[in-house]
Amino acid sequence: MNEESKANLKLIIIMIVILILLKICLIFLWPFVAAIILALVIEPSVKHLIDAGFKRKTSSIIVITIFILVSSFLVFYLSKYIYEQIVNFLSELPNIADLLKEKIPILKDKDLDYINKIMSIKNIMDSYKDKILKQILSASNKVLYIFIMIISTILISIDLDNIELFIKKYTSNTFYKVFINVSKKFSDMLNLEIKLTAASTVQTILGLYILGFSRPLTIGLICGILDILPVVGTAMVFIPMIIFELASERIFLSVGLICLYLLLQASRKIMEVKFVGSSLKINPLITLISIYAGIKIYGAWGIIFGPIVVILFKELYNVIIIRCELPIT
Repeated sequence: MNEESKANLKLIIIMIVILILLKICLIFLWPFVAAIILALVIEPSVKHLIDAGFKRKTSSIIVITIFILVSSFLVFYLSKYIYEQIVNFLSELPNIADLLKEKIPILKDKDLDYINKIMSIKNIMDSYKDKILKQILSASNKVLYIFIMIISTILISIDLDNIELFIKKYTSNTFYKVFINVSKKFSDMLNLEIKLTAASTVQTILGLYILGFSRPLTIGLICGILDILPVVGTAMVFIPMIIFELASERIFLSVGLICLYLLLQASRKIMEVKFVGSSLKINPLITLISIYAGIKIYGAWGIIFGPIVVILFKELYNVIIIRCELPIT
């Protein structure tokens, strides 16, 4: 076996071991995994307070307290709002089916079995809405785990500098550089995605409000959630809306939706160019594949850990295959 084959085999084995260990950690140690992620997410804000003259301990407690208060407020009111919108949507679904038959001429001459399927959505969602509410309320049973996660986040954030020094002292220089680079790139990527998603959500809500659509907040929030997915993202909402408006012969609204969608895409690209360094860029298709594979392997955690594995693979590839000296970014 030549050197290149050995290097490839080494990289494959390391990645398999990492994937297995990550799966085990997410099953048995998820509060601590979540704490590490949260500590990395809030680190830029903690550093801002440190630069302003606060001690790290004080900065960490302030940032985490604000994060918890804002998150609790958003989760409570968004859950309440989304539940109310689901109930309203279910009550209006029969009218939507009638509107489809009335506004889209092609449906008048076709078998309307799929309209009945649309109606069946009402029955499915109606049967599950109470279960969804119970699931939200049952989150209170996980208060202990959430408490452990919060305390762990505070401790990790306070000792992050010492943790970094420990890793640097007791591991190889290569491992230390990989760890620092992956941590920083993940933190940058997550903070960037939060900024881009927030900006896209606000722009969508304002755009739909100006165009005169009903429930711009609901549609904007859905687009904001879907905006996490690269390539497809908001297109999953905008394309059906544009087709529906065109079929209904509302040309002004369809052109307005097209312009709004193009504006959102242009705005996102400009922000990506402004905030993303070349070393952080990942091909959108690769990101989408990593999220899909991550969800298949890790469930909902895959949205986060799919891209992390890609970043880690890229760093290890540079070390093992290319054998380049890694700078600390």
